[in-house]
Amino acid sequence: MRVISPLSVVILIFGIAACDKAPASGSTAPGSNATSTVTPSSTPDATTPAATPDTPPAVALPLNGEATLEGLELGDRACYVQLATDAGSSSREGDFELCPGAARDATKLVGKRVVFTAQRSSVLAASCGGDVDCGKSTMVDVIVTLRAAGGSTAPAVALDEIDADTAIGLLGNPARKTSEEWAADGAVYTTWVWPTHGVVLITGPARSVHSVTCDGACTLKTTLGIAIGSTADDVKQAYGKQINKRESSATDIVVGDAYGGTFFAIEAGKVVRIFVGTAAE
Repeated sequence: MRVISPLSVVILIFGIAACDKAPASGSTAPGSNATSTVTPSSTPDATTPAATPDTPPAVALPLNGEATLEGLELGDRACYVQLATDAGSSSREGDFELCPGAARDATKLVGKRVVFTAQRSSVLAASCGGDVDCGKSTMVDVIVTLRAAGGSTAPAVALDEIDADTAIGLLGNPARKTSEEWAADGAVYTTWVWPTHGVVLITGPARSVHSVTCDGACTLKTTLGIAIGSTADDVKQAYGKQINKRESSATDIVVGDAYGGTFFAIEAGKVVRIFVGTAAE
């Protein structure tokens, strides 16, 4: 019978402990031909959404201000407006109608100081690469008006000559803007409202002016100088024989007729509302 010495027992116990600390699964012992594979539990950007060309920039306020117009360039999704400000030059998306040859061609303003206004609008997504049928769009600030900067010396715009662009230039972006199809002719009309200025403008196809209403805080004047607060006698003296006596009364003075004219609402002998445009549907 072989007797195991106490020293041998101690050596045996340490040997078992060493085996328990062998490399864990996935690791290899020195000299092994096996390959170790480590799988990360997550990637650094796993929870961070990737930026895309269609993500619009964060804009706190609409783009309105004054700058030098350096150029206009027709692009796939906008008329690019190059502006130089104190902070440097920048290119902004603009209404196609501002580009050379368009309805509101602004090339005559290149090289001059201009007042520009913009509104949040939908344009073709950059990822479309110019393909208008790709079905993607993005929201950006689009410059919709450009006019010569004139400060306080700029000539006043008459109420009966105003359009959407000049209204935005004078009053800023409207507080409300809604469009709907009218049953009378099937065309789409847009109502622009500036409540703090007392102005409501209605435009038809191609932004043609259908009517403009001035009341309350409105300070605009007609081409003959009549404004809110003018007297009925002021109106009669200014328009004379142009007044349609058959359609006028003590509370309404009509210049022209219901199919196109200027209407002055009178209360206590003074003008309280001016309507320019077509009253008949």
